[in-house]
Amino acid sequence: MTEEQITERLREAARTLHAMPSDRPRGHRCQMPEVLLRRLEECVDLGDADFVAELTRLRRERIASWARVRKPSPEAVSRMDECLDWLYILQPRTRACVWLHAEQVPQRKAASLIGLSRGGYEWQLGHGLRQLRQGLERLAA
Repeated sequence: MTEEQITERLREAARTLHAMPSDRPRGHRCQMPEVLLRRLEECVDLGDADFVAELTRLRRERIASWARVRKPSPEAVSRMDECLDWLYILQPRTRACVWLHAEQVPQRKAASLIGLSRGGYEWQLGHGLRQLRQGLERLAA
């Protein structure tokens, strides 16, 4: 699997995660589904509450911009779970870079969220995608 294919699968996982229905009971509030964060927070744990809060805010902005979100298919959810498992190959900071790239957060914003320069973010992202490719190749062998 190439790094471009890995990136596309991760982006599909991010879209699927956004489309997951809320686990909260419906009431007198916005009916737009919220992102399920538990699994993602396990994957991208930098121990920084500000990072998680900002990522949550960015997600809600993106969800609010969507007109209608369809419930994902069981196959899409299975592919998402598989992709989220791939992230455990990476170190936490690299994991965060790769996931923010999958979420299509602008590089400058992602770099400042993680506390890296833009060049450092790009290097960490490239390094993470190479590690994922090599790790997946080892698992396939």
